[in-house]
Order: sequence, then C-alpha cells, then structure tokens
Amino acid sequence: MSTGKVVGDLVEKYTVEGIVDLDAVVLKFGATIKSEIIENTWRGKLTYDENDGVSPVFTLNESNTPPENKCTLALLFAKYLIQLGIGSFREHTVDAFFLQDIRQYRESPQIMLATHLAIPPEVLAQVNEITFNSSEYARSADLTTNFINSAFNVSRVAGLLSLFTHLNITSDGRQGRIRTRRKR
Repeated sequence: MSTGKVVGDLVEKYTVEGIVDLDAVVLKFGATIKSEIIENTWRGKLTYDENDGVSPVFTLNESNTPPENKCTLALLFAKYLIQLGIGSFREHTVDAFFLQDIRQYRESPQIMLATHLAIPPEVLAQVNEITFNSSEYARSADLTTNFINSAFNVSRVAGLLSLFTHLNITSDGRQGRIRTRRKR
C-alpha cells in the first residue's frame, strides 16, 4: 500500500465532525511526539530516533499554544513525508516567524500537504467560500487562522496525497516502517 493511501486512510479514520485528530494520525503512523522547553523561536523540530535513525520524532515547544502545536505538527509531518520520497532524512524546524508568514508559502508542497493533513477534504472544499468562517473553524479545530487561510480548495490540489505514488515508496505492512521499492 502506498504511503499516500496509508496517510489518507489514517486522516479519514481520525476525523470526527470535520476535525482531524492529527496526534492520533502521527502516532498511528509510527512516530513519536514529545514536548520540551525550547529556548528560542522554534515551535517544533523533526529529528529521528537515536536507536534506528529512521523513526521520526516530533518535538513541540512546551510554550506553544494548542493551535501552534497542531499547525507545527502538521508542517513537520508533511516535511517528513516529503523527505521519505527523496530519501534524505534530515532535521527540520518550524519557527514562530514561519507560522506567522505561512500564507506567503502556501504554494509550497510542505504547506499544501500540511493543510491537507490537518483539515479534512469536506472542510477544505469550503475554505475559499465567502460564507466560510475560518476563525470559528480555527477555534474548534485547534488551528491558527493563518494556517486555515493558507489552504487550497481540494479541487485546486486534487489528490494531493497521491503525490506519494510517484515517490516510489511502499509500506512494508508495519505502520510507520517504510522501505523504498527497488528498481528492477
């Protein structure tokens, strides 16, 4: 099963009343989420398990608000998934300035994927409608309004999670354990 299918199924499974439980998605995928005091502008960082060097560890700053945590986790998880496809595992951080200016980068693969991980398709379909109350949805979903307003309508970015089908990645059957397909 492709990574995109696994992640898409997890997002669907852990969405209740238009709100994605992103922590459950990330944990079920096989990652670790932890919280610690980070003494700079970082809101979170992606590292890899010291023992196996492959399992992702998402560290969120204890001083974050719940919306900052969820947005940061979505951005870091998106970065991890993109890195899976290119096979380069490296650390990544999200800082306060990036969260504030996220709309400027809304066309980047990381932002597009992150919004699709944290906001279900039925809500994304409404984001650009004039009657959509992004502030109210942000409050109920524990997301920042900037993050919500950075989302593209699903019809504009149709099948974003299928992005992973061209990344040549398959799941080996264990949640979160990924192997690269060998070229024949």
